Amino acid sequence: WAQLSVTVYLLSILAGMALTTAFVRFFSSKTDKKEISKGFFSIFFFVAILSLVIISTLFVFSGSISLFLFKTSIYSTLVQITSFLIVLNALYLVVTFYFRIYRQMLVYTGLTVFASVGQFVFTIFLLVFFGYGILGVVISSLISYFVPLVLGLGIIIKQVGFSLPSFSDLQKYLRFSLPLAPSSLTKWITDSSDRYIVGFILGTVTVGVYSAAYTIGNLVYIFVMPLQIILFPQLSILFDRGELGEVKTYISYSLKFFLLISVPSVIGLAVISKQLLILLTTIQFTNGSMVIPLVAVSAVFAGIFQIIINIPILYKKTKYNFWIQVLSALLNIVLNFILIPFIGIIGAAIATLFAYFLMSVTAYIISKKFMQFKIDIVFTSKIILSSILMGLIIFLLREKINLIFQVLLEIITYFVFCYVFKI
Repeated sequence: WAQLSVTVYLLSILAGMALTTAFVRFFSSKTDKKEISKGFFSIFFFVAILSLVIISTLFVFSGSISLFLFKTSIYSTLVQITSFLIVLNALYLVVTFYFRIYRQMLVYTGLTVFASVGQFVFTIFLLVFFGYGILGVVISSLISYFVPLVLGLGIIIKQVGFSLPSFSDLQKYLRFSLPLAPSSLTKWITDSSDRYIVGFILGTVTVGVYSAAYTIGNLVYIFVMPLQIILFPQLSILFDRGELGEVKTYISYSLKFFLLISVPSVIGLAVISKQLLILLTTIQFTNGSMVIPLVAVSAVFAGIFQIIINIPILYKKTKYNFWIQVLSALLNIVLNFILIPFIGIIGAAIATLFAYFLMSVTAYIISKKFMQFKIDIVFTSKIILSSILMGLIIFLLREKINLIFQVLLEIITYFVFCYVFKI
């Protein structure tokens, strides 16, 4: 499933062609319903057609893809069924981006929660109670994306009406998004290609261990998602109005808020990583515990990059995003092939860390050329100190209290130190 899911993620990116970002950039300040409807459905139908082309290709080469992913062709039918996730996932992103742009966060949250929780619930029923195996996981994913996609599309049609696509307008969006599409693909290389390399060198069982640990460590990245959901549409509106001072303020405060939550989360996960893996998986997965803090630090740099890179995108200089992603992806691949044979999945995590560090530093240097924004060094130092002190206390007490109380104590201790240091 780890191999299938990263493959779907890759091909969904290809199908989307970064047009959702173009939709945000061009329509955040639009109010005319006909214009919004025309733009939305132009992107929606283009993504649908491209997705179907990709699915057709997968059907033809399913045997070869199965052989590449699993070193056997017996899963070709599973590959064909899973391919429908590509069109659902790509169109689901287009639909949910609409609600992000126009700040209909209740609808957006409802759809995303259904997709996440629905997949979990359907998987339990099909996998555990009915014994469908990996096919049950795939079917669960199909249902959990199809339902919110249909519901979201119905709401959009009710709000702005239905329009036939205008492919002449689409050319403008593609000119903006095409430089971002390779960036998204190279970001996938940084995010997910290590699963392929781990599988190639160490086998698919190790991929499962690494994927479980990676998923837990990458939870830190969740904290940037609510910011980015609102941030880029708002920045686009402010930038179009010429309110550059407000843009700088939004960037600076977004960085402060993200670091306030993400830095202690890294320390907290590092302390309880082994216990958390045992709780969520089995004892066989504990050798992945060292991956968690490394991936968590990577997620912090990824979040910083996600906030800062908004600046060149506002200026429609999307080429910088592309080259940053390419450079980081190349570094990640090279380090993976060098480190994994010697130190296993720890090497994959280290490669990811270096790649995201490079991304965030390069994005900062480039963004400062367009706009001078403030990073509060004193504030950040206080956060790091508070997090380290919190981690030391929990580390000393971890054998005496259970996991739930450790997490609660981490939260309380951290905010006490925040109060003491007047953060």
